[in-house]
Amino acid sequence: MQNPPYSIDDEKWKKYESYRPILHLTMCQLHVTLQKFQNDVNEVCCVNIDEDICIK
Repeated sequence: MQNPPYSIDDEKWKKYESYRPILHLTMCQLHVTLQKFQNDVNEVCCVNIDEDICIK
């Protein structure tokens, strides 16, 4: 038996097809924002914890 061409998830997202470029940009922006947040958290940790432990 072959897999269907579309999964259930594909069908759910199909209605958003016209927004795909915007969703892609939004996801990229979210990734960058989370990365910056992680860097900020690491900086705060470095101030309060021995710098040898910090993730660089």
